[in-house]
Amino acid sequence: MTLDPQPGDLVCYDWDGSNFATDKNHIGMFKSGTKSSFKTIEGNVDSSCDYQDRASSSAPHVVFVHVGR
Repeated sequence: MTLDPQPGDLVCYDWDGSNFATDKNHIGMFKSGTKSSFKTIEGNVDSSCDYQDRASSSAPHVVFVHVGR
């Protein structure tokens, strides 16, 4: 079963397409939206913690992780 991302879920970005095998990755927290277009809360972006507008096309692999359900 595939669930839609919910507020508080983790969003994992594989920036270089290595299937998370390198250090070119990032994690944010899903705030709102859909799997294809969403807002996140992310730290370590321009040395701050802020809201980001992202899309599933932002990286070769974007994975949503449900936590504590």
